[in-house]
Amino acid sequence: MAATPQTIEQMEAATGKYKYGFVTEIQSDRPKKGLDEETIKYISKKKNEPEWMLAWRLDCYKKWLKMSDPQWSNLKFPKISKANLNTKKDNGESTISIFSALKRSFPMKVDMMEKHPLGSQAFIPMKETTFLAFVAPEGNKPDINKIESFIIPKGIGVNYNPGIWHFPLISTEDMNFLVVDRLGDGDNLVLHDLNKENITLEFQV
Repeated sequence: MAATPQTIEQMEAATGKYKYGFVTEIQSDRPKKGLDEETIKYISKKKNEPEWMLAWRLDCYKKWLKMSDPQWSNLKFPKISKANLNTKKDNGESTISIFSALKRSFPMKVDMMEKHPLGSQAFIPMKETTFLAFVAPEGNKPDINKIESFIIPKGIGVNYNPGIWHFPLISTEDMNFLVVDRLGDGDNLVLHDLNKENITLEFQV
């Protein structure tokens, strides 16, 4: 947890101020967690690297994204997530929240779809269970002939790119999700009514 003024106040309220009375103010500057092009540019700028070095690093990063995870004998590690979180448009930023989802009843009427034109939106279940995705390609409105639905396997999250039409979270049981969304100005929610289409989603455990 970062030592923000709020967390410092909470600690002082719980334990009292440090009685010996000295405080050291330290300036710090650090990149965000994870690896993406923005972080690579940040590090390269801090190191005052030449343009050719930054271009080489970015080219290596793009090649790494296309590589498969190693499958050496007896090598076990969590799969690396390479989801492209895109929330920076129009000065937006990423925000993380916990969403408590209720179990959906099936068959389920799909009466609308939504999209977020300014940022991606990721859902990561906080326990190993399945959930559903109901999506359509980006466009002015959902293309009924191109709608697809998926069962998301246990232990897997989903990340909707900006502009992708989707139905809100479809949970198969009561559970919490970690949601990575865009925070910022601008109209980042577009809704489309599907009541006239009479679409029903079936699911059996």
